[in-house]
Amino acid sequence: MANPVRIYVLHHPGSKLAGELTNRIYDWFRMPSLEGIPVYVRSAAAPGSDRPELPARQAGEPCLEYILPLVDAHMVRDPVWHGYLVELAKRCAESAQEPAPEWGWAMFPVALDSTAFNLPEGVARLNFIRHGTGMPRIVVVPGDPNESAQRQAKVAQQGDDTEETLKHLTEALARDLNGRLFAHQKAERFKIFISYARADSTSEAKALRNYIQSQTQCLVFFDENDIGFGQAFDQSIAENVGEYSKALIVLNSDHYGERPWCRWEINRFTQARKVPLKPGLAAETGPWVRVFHPVLVVDNMRGPKLTRVVPELAQAPVVRWEAGRERMCFSALMREVILGLRDVLEARTLEWGELTSAVVVNRLPGPVALMSLVPRDARATPETPFTVHHPGHGLPLSELRLLERAFESVRFQAFRDISRSLPPEMERAFSERDRAKLAGQPLPEPPLRGRVIALSTAHNAPDLASLGYLPQHQDEALMHLLRPLLRLGADLLYGGKPPRRDMETAPAESGLAERNITLTLMQLLSDERGGGDINPTPAPRAAAPAPGPLLFNISAWPACNKITEVDEAAWINACHVHRVLPLDAGLAPWTDAVPGENEPPTPGFRRYLALTFSRMRELLAGGFDCQVPGNLTRHVRPAAFVFIGGVTDKFKGGMPGVLEEFLSAALARPAIPIYLIGGLGGATGVIARALLDGKAKQPPLELTQQHYQSEQAPNHSEYRALLQELKKAEAAKVRKQFGDLWLVIKERQGRDGLDNLFDNGLNQEENRRLLSTPSTTEAVGLIWTGMSRVLLSDAQAATAPPPSPKKKSAPGRRASGK
Repeated sequence: MANPVRIYVLHHPGSKLAGELTNRIYDWFRMPSLEGIPVYVRSAAAPGSDRPELPARQAGEPCLEYILPLVDAHMVRDPVWHGYLVELAKRCAESAQEPAPEWGWAMFPVALDSTAFNLPEGVARLNFIRHGTGMPRIVVVPGDPNESAQRQAKVAQQGDDTEETLKHLTEALARDLNGRLFAHQKAERFKIFISYARADSTSEAKALRNYIQSQTQCLVFFDENDIGFGQAFDQSIAENVGEYSKALIVLNSDHYGERPWCRWEINRFTQARKVPLKPGLAAETGPWVRVFHPVLVVDNMRGPKLTRVVPELAQAPVVRWEAGRERMCFSALMREVILGLRDVLEARTLEWGELTSAVVVNRLPGPVALMSLVPRDARATPETPFTVHHPGHGLPLSELRLLERAFESVRFQAFRDISRSLPPEMERAFSERDRAKLAGQPLPEPPLRGRVIALSTAHNAPDLASLGYLPQHQDEALMHLLRPLLRLGADLLYGGKPPRRDMETAPAESGLAERNITLTLMQLLSDERGGGDINPTPAPRAAAPAPGPLLFNISAWPACNKITEVDEAAWINACHVHRVLPLDAGLAPWTDAVPGENEPPTPGFRRYLALTFSRMRELLAGGFDCQVPGNLTRHVRPAAFVFIGGVTDKFKGGMPGVLEEFLSAALARPAIPIYLIGGLGGATGVIARALLDGKAKQPPLELTQQHYQSEQAPNHSEYRALLQELKKAEAAKVRKQFGDLWLVIKERQGRDGLDNLFDNGLNQEENRRLLSTPSTTEAVGLIWTGMSRVLLSDAQAATAPPPSPKKKSAPGRRASGK
C-alpha cells in the first residue's frame, strides 16, 4: 500500500544550497532504515515540459502531501516557477476546505534568502520558515591567513542553519498532522512532559525546558513550575502524563531507574490510549487503534554508580546528552511524533474485518506494554491466530524475532507485510516458516540459501531529477527488492568500494547524495542477519548454526588497498572482500605512488585502472573462489543479476562500468538471469531503450566508442588519453566490447523478442514494463515475479502446501506508488 504521508521538496536546479538542503531533508525524514516519511523532489523539468511534474496521487488514494518549496533568488527570478507554485498553492488552499482534513495538500515554504517574499501572493502570504539563524554571513577571503579557519566556521554555520531549518520543518509537520487527526486539538499548543530524577541534577531538564519554551511553539510540563503550591502532587502528575502531554522526554540519569515517581510517570505515559479506527466513531465502542505516545530517552548517565535499566522504555530512541544539544533532542522527539501520527493515519486507511482476536497499535511496543494488550489465554494456531497488527516501522528484525520468541502464541503482522505483495512462490516460502513456527516444528531451510544476487548500480544517473527522484531512491529500490530475498536466504554480490564510512564519495554531513553503496548494502544485511530464525525446536548442541546471508564485495585496486586486517576481521561473519589487483589483470605490480582522489592521473595510471576494473567486471559475472567460515571451497557466481542506473560519463575504464558489467553477464555461460530497471535512466536506461527499439539499425550514441571520444562527451579528453596509454591489443579489445554489446542487444531482440529476455522468467509484456517503468515499486514487483519463477522451482512450489487462508482480521491490500 502507499504511504499515507509524503513529502515533496521543490527547488530550482540552479540552487546549490537548495540541492544540499534537499538531501538533508531526505535523510532526516526518510531515515536510514527507510521507515520514515517518503521524500520526493521536484526540481528539473519533466520530460517534454518546461517545468517539473506536479505531485500526483492515484484517483481516490487517501494521502497527505506536504509541499516544501525551498525558495531563493534562482526560483524567484524564474517566471516558470511562479506559475508552478501558484497552481500548487491553489491546490493546497482548496484542499483545506475538503471535508476530510486527513487527506490533501499542505504547503510549508522555506525562505533561503530575502527575495523569497517576492513570489506571487498565493505563496507569499504564507508564513515562511526562515533558513538560518539570522547571524551575519561568514565570508571566506582567499589568501587571508585565516582562510582555513574561515572555511571551517562557514561549514559549521551552514550546518547550524540546516539543523535549525530541519527543526522548524519537523515541528510544523508534527503540529499540522496532529491537528488533522485530532481536530479538537488543532488550536492547542503541543505539550511535552519532561521526566527526570532530582537526585541527580535539574540543570539538564531546565535547559530542555527553557529551549522548548523559548525556541519552539510547544509547551512543557515541568513539575517545578507547573504544580501549584498546595496542589496534590500525584493528581497534577496524573493529569499531565498522557492526557494533556503528547510526548515524553526521559532524562535517564544515574538514579532515574530506581526512583518510584519516575517509574510511575513512565508506566502511566506508556499506556496505550484507545482512538477510534474510523473518525466519527464513539471512543467507547471501538474498534480502536491503540496509540502509544512518542518517547525520547536522553542518556544523562555520567557517574560511576551502578544503576538499572528501565524495561518500560523498550525500543524508544536514545540521544546522548551534551550541553547545546537541546535542539537535536527536540527535533528527534518531533520526528517520533510525526511517525506515530502517520501510523495512526495508516491504520485508518486499511480495511479491517473482525478484530475480536487482534489488536491494532500505532507502534510495536516492548514486552512490558505488550503484556497488557495480549490476553493471557490467547493461544495462536494456524487457523485462529491472535494477531498484533503493527506498522512495522523502526524495529529491527532481530528484535521482532525476540518478541516472537517471548510471545509464541502471538502472530505479529505488519501493516505493510512484505509477504502480501510477493508473488505466490515467495509468499508460499514465507507461509511455510509461519506454519512451522506456530506448530512448534523445525523451521524449513531458506529456499534461496547459497544463491547469489549480483547488483550493478551507480549513483547520479542524469534522468533521475526529471522523474522526481534523488539518487537515494535507487538505494530505496534496492533495499525494497533485497529485503525478502535476504529473508529467503540469498547472498549479495556487488563490485565497488569496500563498506567503510571513510570511503563514501561524499561524507554524510555534507548533505550530498553520493554515498558508498556497499556500505548501504552492508547495513541492510546486518539488519536482516541480526534477526536470524529463532527455531522453537533447537538443534542438537553439537550442530553448528547455519550461516546467515553474506555480502560478497569484489573490490578493485587501488580502493582495496585501504582494507585492513582489522576490517576483514570485523566483517568476517557478514561481508567478504575479494581483491582484484593489477596482477589479476596480467599487469606488473604498480610501484609508483597512487594519485589522490582529486589529483590528475600519472602516466600509465589510467591504463592500470581501466584494465583492473575490466578484470573485476569479468569476475563479477564469471565467478570466483572465496573462502568463508564453514566453507573453504565456496565458489561465488550470480544466480541472478540486477542492473539499475549507472553513469555514462566520468567513468574509469574502457567503457562505462554498468555497460561492461552487463556485457560480461550477458555473455556468461551458463546463462545468468538478467533484470534491467530501465525506467530510471542512466547506463541501464540506455541498454533498455536499445532493447525496446527493435527497428534500430545502428546503436545509440552511448553504446558506441566514437561517442566517448567526441567533444560532446564530458570526459572525452580523459578517454582519449586512456586510449593512447593502452597497448594495441588492449585497445582492440575495448573496441570489440562495444561491437559485442550491440550484437548482444540485436541477438536478444531477434531471438524471442522480449519474452524471457536474458532467461529472467518474465514474459514479453512484463519485460517491456520492467525496461520502461519509472515506478520503482512496479519494477521491484516484476523482478520478484521473474526471480520466483527462475530461482524457486515449480517442483518445490508444487510440493509445498497451499498458503494459509487470509483472515478477515488482516488489513486489505492497496496499490502503492509515488
